[in-house]
Amino acid sequence: MRRLIPVIPATFVTLFYIFPVLTLFRRALTVQAFRDIAASEALANIAWFTLWQAVMSTVLTVAIGIAPAYVLARFSFAGRRLATALITVPFVLPTVVVGAAFSSIFNVRDSVWAVIGAHMFFNLAVVVRPLADAWSQLPRQVGYASQTLGSSPIATMRRVTIPLLRGPLIASASIVFLFSFTSFGVARLLGGPSHSTIEVEVWRQASQLGNVGTGAALSAVQLMVLATLGWWSARSARRYSPRLIRSPIDSRQPARSSCQHAAVASVCAGSIVLVAVPIWALINRSLRTGARPLLAWRALFGFNVSAGVTPTTVAAIQGLKHALLNSLSIAAAAVTISLVVGVLAAISIARGAIVLDVLMMAPLATSAVSIGLGFIISFDAAPVDWRASWWLIPIGHALIGVPFVVRGSLPILRSIDPRQRYAAATLGASPLRVWRSIDGHRIIRPVITAAGFVAIISLGEFGAASVLSRSSNETLPIVLARLIARPVPILHAAGYAMAGMLAIVATAIVVGIEFARPHPHPKNKTHHHA
Repeated sequence: MRRLIPVIPATFVTLFYIFPVLTLFRRALTVQAFRDIAASEALANIAWFTLWQAVMSTVLTVAIGIAPAYVLARFSFAGRRLATALITVPFVLPTVVVGAAFSSIFNVRDSVWAVIGAHMFFNLAVVVRPLADAWSQLPRQVGYASQTLGSSPIATMRRVTIPLLRGPLIASASIVFLFSFTSFGVARLLGGPSHSTIEVEVWRQASQLGNVGTGAALSAVQLMVLATLGWWSARSARRYSPRLIRSPIDSRQPARSSCQHAAVASVCAGSIVLVAVPIWALINRSLRTGARPLLAWRALFGFNVSAGVTPTTVAAIQGLKHALLNSLSIAAAAVTISLVVGVLAAISIARGAIVLDVLMMAPLATSAVSIGLGFIISFDAAPVDWRASWWLIPIGHALIGVPFVVRGSLPILRSIDPRQRYAAATLGASPLRVWRSIDGHRIIRPVITAAGFVAIISLGEFGAASVLSRSSNETLPIVLARLIARPVPILHAAGYAMAGMLAIVATAIVVGIEFARPHPHPKNKTHHHA
């Protein structure tokens, strides 16, 4: 029985990730396909814009993220957990929500700076959280020694702190670049036709123009770029990680000087503004329906709004509700699949299946549109003609969600002393009871946390659903994007209202997850000091 545990996750990732990716490469890697790409000036411009905006987004996000990372790493203050949660919220917001928010704030579409701004908003947590964790491990004495020798605080930061944090900085910057380079929802909603990314062009070629070969070739080029980036990032992180000096004690201290209080206040205020402004902008736009500002909200909640509303508009709003139900059912299926596959994978990896660990993480480095396109071209003939199957969408979402389950469960499983299992087995407990009583109850909290993240990701996923969905099973992001682009005021407002509700739900889930995390035990701190 124990040997069968890795079979389910291995089969899952082989059938729904390795096979589609290999099929994608097999069909795309033709001389003619790459000749067509190389000969197209339009595709060359799209590739250049994709690279340029990803570099700009990465540089600006890292530059802005250093200050809040420093404050969260060095200072202990009331509201620190809330500030951390609020900084995390943008990362899990659906791309269609962020696109709608930035469109309403700046009242502009087809803008490169709107695209870059949205990427900075999305990816700030990718820089702040890991960098703050690494920074908190650096003893303060390192900086004090440098300043004692005559270095200014800025020189100390440039010559001492940044080199020590080079590994986490490279890793964070690589992830920001990856997400910006594979941007789909933000680029599609804010970039317009003149600022299209490779990911948007893959979708357009495959779904809109029917050029599956060109779309597959572009997707293969993108995957090769991302694979090269992943190799370089991992190599650089290993090279610079040994320079990280781990502090034996908690380096966070209360703010003392006026400058430190100002820094803490700025981070707290900035965290609130970061989340509150987009949500406020969505709610404000949802009220713009002329003389009846609550008309869109009344329509969404089923009140009688027939006066002055056309049957077509009523049908469109009913379609929005139907899409919400579709998304909820897909999210439930994605969460279920992610938990089963992720927990079994974590158990196997904790017992030494290192290759499975790499395979489970691989989908995070692959764009959602590429995964969807891989499904379309792989499962297109009997006996696996599944292209019109509704369950391909939750499978695609689960591929992205499984790594969250694995990463949440794995450290807990590895920390359990094997002698506890041996003792329980010696006392006559069955293998299932041993796992349930020793391992199972310890991973409940991280599994619930991962389930919340997977649900948010599934509700807002835009790329794979754009390729795989049909008119009968359209997801909420697809319908929202269409309504927000409509000139009809009530439909426009209804789209913003639903986007605002999604943003509020995502914020509540992330804040709840952050506060559900256990506080460090006081005795642990005393022990470390001792």
